[in-house]
Parts: sequence; structure tokens; C-alpha cells
Amino acid sequence: MSTFLAPIGFAIFLWWFSTGLILLADRLPRLSSRGTLVAASVVALGALGALWMVRFDQSVVSAFVGFTAGLVLWGWHEVSFLTGTITGPRKSECPQGVRGWKRFQYASGTLIHHEIAIALTVGALAVMLWGADNQVGLWTFMILWGMRLSTKFNIFLGVPSVTEEFLPAHLNYLKSYFLRRPLNLLFPVSVSIGSALVFWLGMQAVAGSGHEGTAFALLATLAALGVIEHWFLVLPLRDAELWRWYLTKGNAGKQQSVPALIPQSQPSHSLHPLPSDRRQDAPFLSTSNQENHAMSDSTQHPHAENANEAMPERHNNVARLHPEHSASANTASARVCPGAALAAVPASPSQRGTGAMDFEGYFKDKLDGLREEGRYRVFANLERTKGDFPKALRHTSEGSHDVTVWCSNDYLGMGQQQVVVDAMHDAIERCGAGAGGTRNISGTNHFHVVLEQELADLHGKEAALIFTSGYVSNWASLGTLGATIPDCVILSDALNHASMIEGIRHSRADKVIWKHNDPEDLDRKLSQLDPSRPKLVAFESVYSMDGDIAP
Repeated sequence: MSTFLAPIGFAIFLWWFSTGLILLADRLPRLSSRGTLVAASVVALGALGALWMVRFDQSVVSAFVGFTAGLVLWGWHEVSFLTGTITGPRKSECPQGVRGWKRFQYASGTLIHHEIAIALTVGALAVMLWGADNQVGLWTFMILWGMRLSTKFNIFLGVPSVTEEFLPAHLNYLKSYFLRRPLNLLFPVSVSIGSALVFWLGMQAVAGSGHEGTAFALLATLAALGVIEHWFLVLPLRDAELWRWYLTKGNAGKQQSVPALIPQSQPSHSLHPLPSDRRQDAPFLSTSNQENHAMSDSTQHPHAENANEAMPERHNNVARLHPEHSASANTASARVCPGAALAAVPASPSQRGTGAMDFEGYFKDKLDGLREEGRYRVFANLERTKGDFPKALRHTSEGSHDVTVWCSNDYLGMGQQQVVVDAMHDAIERCGAGAGGTRNISGTNHFHVVLEQELADLHGKEAALIFTSGYVSNWASLGTLGATIPDCVILSDALNHASMIEGIRHSRADKVIWKHNDPEDLDRKLSQLDPSRPKLVAFESVYSMDGDIAP
């Protein structure tokens, strides 16, 4: 039995070391990918030369040489794929909702060139070693290919655990083709065939001696490692830990300066992009509508205890404070500022024990969770057609087709009116494009002043002020009024738009929430307040998200 210790140990070490070396090279700066591939190509040519030299050699050493050369050639294909040099014609994420044969076509398009290159290499090795006594290199390469193909199919069909740390950033789109599910029908078949292959190769190793025994021992060990890799797909174990040293080394230069940017003493909040909710235009980093009513930037509002009053359950799903920090929710800041993404990242499993934050791993987990929950948002790519309102052309990965846009806020189709289009063309011809800066710094565009004068005249007011959007106007107006009027209390409809809720919260004024479109509840709330206290009742005339009309 001791005869097989050397080939078994050698196969395990070479598999582990070569994989780590490839991962380490792949984490070098992106600009060095060409140099990495050139270096790998030189080594691969040396491996081909070694195979040619030992093709008729049946010594024990030639078995090790053939096995090493086959592994080196496989490594070249891994490098060419991970550097993005040889992948496939499709380099984008899988469209949402695609299933079955169409999804398989999309997935195949991401790596078909890689698979063709491997098949061509198998053919070249078969021709080069045809009739040779030493074909260990060819069979090493074929076992690696077979095991890897099986792994890819299993990941495509769905497995519980997929290690994505090995994928570089420029191949992140491949993650959208991975499927997580308890188990697929192919997995037991793959493991059974792999185990049978290991058993057969092992029996041949026991029956053989010298070159033959060593060769079969090397191949049996490699096949066994492939079966073990399959089990990592379903067991709660991370095979990435086998190469943690390589991964850490490759990322060390990128991570050393990151922790200093994170104010660890501040409360952190989870970063959850918004669900497909009726309040979709709330800020990216925000608490729920209920929490917006209940929280200030640094202190709890006097009326925070009333925040749950009359709030429908659907208000609770814009975004959540991280459960680990819920105890400090009433005093934590929810305002967004530049750099908030760094300050808001909580400790993750990838950070613990390493002393460095794995930002890519953290956000990858968050995005994966959103995809699994069906909340990963993909924007509709629309091209409006002038003169055919509300028609538009929608562009997708499968082509373009006409759609009708029923949710536009251009209610009267003014953006299609020829007089509006001509006025915009005239302004661009006279002044060029762009605002040129903010009003405070570079002055106000004359056309904006003229528009404000016309709007004021239309509504019979002294003056008007235009904003960049309705969201900003609601936020700024309510925020300014609530902050400026002394001791003001704002009574807010329970289904007010997120922009109004943000303005109220930003004002730091006291607020009371009344039931949606319920004047009687509003009257009860008003009767509980001091008659002499300044009050501001905030509601919408027409609720754009629901179509409700205020009483």
C-alpha cells in the first residue's frame, strides 16, 4: 500500500497548489492578464514538449511527468477563461424569467469558446499520443474535463452551495446563470459515475505495478478529488477555505487601506435595494415609511411612539435596519451622504477573523439574496417614439418590440407636443445643452426664470420656484416649512408619497399620522393638539401610486 502513497500525495498536492497558483495569478491587477496568459502559454508549451518526450517512456517518473503536463495544459485553459480571453460570445447576465432551453442557450453562449478550445486540445493530444505507450497526460486532461463539465451542468440545474469567490469581477455576469436549489436529478448520477470511475481506476492501480500502477493511482486520486468537489456543491462546506491563503494574498494589496475608511464606532445599517413596492421611488438608503415617520437624524421625535398608528403593513417593506442594530434604530442616522456605503457596511462572515472587509463578498451575498427573493430590479430599457404617445420601443436581449407605457408621469403627453419640442430645440441652439452649474454658483438660466414667471401668473401667485423633480420639490418644501415654522406639527396621510415622508422626517418637526383619506381621523388628531400650535396638514390631491383622490 505504501507504493501508492507517493502518487496519491503528489496528485493531491499538485491539484491544490496549481489551483491556488491560478487563483493567485487571476487576482493580479487587470492590466497584467495578458502577461499572465503569456507566461501560462510558455509553461503549456513546455508541458507539450514534455509529453512528446516521454510518450514512449514507461518508467514511474514518466507517469508523474505525463500527469503534471496534463494538469498544466488544463491550467492554461483555466487561466484563459478567468482572464476573459477565451470565454464565449455572450458577456451579459441572464435575463430575468428565462427558463428551460432558452436559459441553456444563454448559459452556453457565455463559455462555448472555452469548451471548444478544450475539445480541440483533447483532439490534438489524442493525435499527438496516438499509439504511444504513455498516455497519462491525455487521460489526466480528459478526467479534468469530464468532472468540470459535470460540475457545470449541476450548477446550471441547481445545487445548494456554489462558491463564487473564484470568479473575477469581469466575469460576475456568470453568477446570474447559477441556480440554487436543494438538489437536482443529475447530481446523484454524477456522483455515482464518478465514484465508479474512482473504484475502477483504483482496482487497476492495485493490479498494476511500476509505470502502470503509478499512472492509475494518480488518475484515481484525481477522479476522487473531482467527486469530493461535487459533494462540496451540496454540503454546507466551503471549498474556498482550501485556498484561503491564495485568495488573501491576491486581495491583500486591495484591502489593506480599506478598514481605515470605515468608521467602526458608528451604527451600521443594511443596504437593501428597494423591492417592487408601491413606493418604489423612495431613496436607495432609507428606513421604511413607518420608520421615516418615526425617526429623526439623531434624536427620537416626541411623537415617535405614535409611528405605528394607522400605518398599513405594506409600509414596512421599503428597506430595513439590520437586525443586529435594531436596538439603536431610534438614535441611528438614516440620512444618506457621500460615502454612506462604506459607513453602512456591517461586519460580515468574510470579515471576521481576517481583519479586512471583503466588500465584494458582502455585496455579492446581498445581491444573491435579492435575486433569490425575486426582488432584484432590472429596469425596462425603453425608447419613446415621438408622435406615438404612449407607445415606446422596448429593447431586450432577445430583440426589440413595441409596448404601451401606462405609468408615465407625462400625463398630458406634453413631452410629445411639437410646440414643446420646438422650444427645446430653440433653447439648445441659443444656449447649448446643460445647466452649466447650480443656481447659487453659476446663476439661473434665463429660460427657467421666464418659466417661473409664467407659472406664477398661471396660478395667480407672486412668484414660483421650479425644482429638478417632483420628488425634490416635495422633500424641499415640507422639509423647509417644517424646520422653519416654530413648534410646527405636521399631520401626514398614511399613504403619502415617499418624497413627502422624507421631507417631513428631514424637517425634524413633530408629526402625527392619520388614516388614509379619513377626514374624521384627521379631525380627531387635530382635536388632540393645542389649538394655538402651528399645524401643517400634508396629503396628496391625487395619489399617483394608487389613483386615489383626496376627499
